[in-house]
Amino acid sequence: MIRYSGEGDINWTAFNTGGGGPEGGHSVITNAAGECFVTGLFASPSLTFTRSVNNAGTGTQDVFVLKLNATSGATLALSAGGGASDDATYGVG
Repeated sequence: MIRYSGEGDINWTAFNTGGGGPEGGHSVITNAAGECFVTGLFASPSLTFTRSVNNAGTGTQDVFVLKLNATSGATLALSAGGGASDDATYGVG
């Protein structure tokens, strides 16, 4: 994710530097304060934006929630799931 200023300059970037499993965002929402919330899934051992989350399962798919503020990027990164089956997320809001 990249946040641009009104003039087109980059304010911050939050890139995933995960591993070899499938990963992806499924839903993005913003609020009046300019914060951005992203939810998605990952099967890699971990994901790193400006904060990291770890996969609790053994080769299964877990979910993540990422909060980004208007000025500095990721301020919160959470993961959920684990166990023998895949977990899924379909939205944030």
